[in-house]
Amino acid sequence: MSKAKLIVIQPGGSAQELEFQGQVVSIGRALDNTVVVESDSNVSRYHAEIVARDGGYWVSDLGSSNGTSVNGQAIELEQRLKDGDSISVGGTTTIEFRLEQTRQQPEEIEEYEEEEPAARSTATTQARSSAARAPRVNVPVRSGPSPLLIIAAVGGGLIITAIVAFLLISKFGGGCRATVRVVSPQSGETLRMPTVIRIEAEETKCIDRVVYQMDGHEFATAEAAPYEVVLDPAQFSSGENHMLSVVVEDQEGNKKVQGDTVLLAFASSGVGSSGQNAGTQGGATQQAEQTPPPPPPNAGSIDIGAMSERLAAQVTSKSGYVFTRDFEDLIRVRTNEYRVSGFDERARRYRREINKAFHDQGIDPLVGYVLAMSRSKFNENATGEGVGLWQLPISVVRDQGYLAAGETEAALKDPKRSAEIAAAYTKAVFSTFDPDDFMYAIACYGMPLNQVGQVRTQLATSAPDPMARRDFMKMVKSGVIKGEQVDRVVRFFAAGIVGENPQAFGLSGSQPFDSLF
Repeated sequence: MSKAKLIVIQPGGSAQELEFQGQVVSIGRALDNTVVVESDSNVSRYHAEIVARDGGYWVSDLGSSNGTSVNGQAIELEQRLKDGDSISVGGTTTIEFRLEQTRQQPEEIEEYEEEEPAARSTATTQARSSAARAPRVNVPVRSGPSPLLIIAAVGGGLIITAIVAFLLISKFGGGCRATVRVVSPQSGETLRMPTVIRIEAEETKCIDRVVYQMDGHEFATAEAAPYEVVLDPAQFSSGENHMLSVVVEDQEGNKKVQGDTVLLAFASSGVGSSGQNAGTQGGATQQAEQTPPPPPPNAGSIDIGAMSERLAAQVTSKSGYVFTRDFEDLIRVRTNEYRVSGFDERARRYRREINKAFHDQGIDPLVGYVLAMSRSKFNENATGEGVGLWQLPISVVRDQGYLAAGETEAALKDPKRSAEIAAAYTKAVFSTFDPDDFMYAIACYGMPLNQVGQVRTQLATSAPDPMARRDFMKMVKSGVIKGEQVDRVVRFFAAGIVGENPQAFGLSGSQPFDSLF
């Protein structure tokens, strides 16, 4: 493979040169590209790519906003480069492609003849007599192996070298060949509620993680198959189009933007009063000290629906709650965030306080444990919707009169006082709804009580039949429950079924919540 050189000229900047041979060269504004065009806003974060293939170099556009052209002609898929080609990315930055031909000087192979002694004498005499007629190349006679053997050895060595090179190229030369395609949601959809992004992935052995971007900005990652994440419209502005794209990062840290992009729109999510998006609750930013273990071998056989039904029955002693496929998928994806080893040990530190405070309020302690798990993973220093294990907003706690005179938000981190305040607030929220409507109480958790009452009124007006209200996703689609309220419920069930079934989720050393009360 010939060496190549890129001469990069950015607007208002000096030329930069890059020599390479064989490896993939990525071009874009993101700092992890091979060629970083940071100062040109017309260039996408991952704009174009040059790869070596079939003895040459090929340039392709990675779905950039402003396109890539070669010698003034826009490329659609990819184009083979020739020496002297001018590549334009974004219409402003120019990259000149230079190809250095590798020349090999032919080696002189001296030929000689083996002659009999008598013949050699005759030949020498004839050579002397004819010296004036033609120049003669004197080839000395050498002892050693036959030239045929030498040629055979050299040829065999070349064949072996070629075979080894072929095997190495087959294994390593192509890099990570994984491809990812978004199958849901599809381009043109308008999303009004949290939705699971589903993908089809091929040749996934080299994938370290899949990064999801909205309008070129990362908003979620997945590190284990099936690489699904939750897309919450509440995180993005409504009333305009957004572009969903996917980046595959291999185990060497190399990133490749997938060609598949999805155009989406988001309807108004009606985010609750806290003003926080769903991504702030119980997320990785709160629990960076823990990394989920690899998925359990039986991950695909876990019955999320059955586990969720059992949890609902534990909370209310009732059955008949509807867990649709969409509901189950949202819960299943969120369980990955709660598969954190040692959660039971952290919960055990607050065991006495939780059990007493929630018992005193007439609430099953299981509700207290699951709420704390879903909102902070039992990290009192979590930063999200509020403060402490239950992430209660200080304004709500103060306005509802749960803080005694002279108490500050530090009370929400004190094991005894935080449990007492959380239990009292939980009883107030749950009492606003019918006992069978506990999911809607969870949806309102963290909101001022007057707004909780408004949701209760809207729910009763929209669905007077109590049995209809057991279909939570039906109420979501009707617009009664919106945005982060949905995510609170999803997280409650995700945290609860992991906390009650840790073995099923690969947490072999953890004990279920029901061992704590």
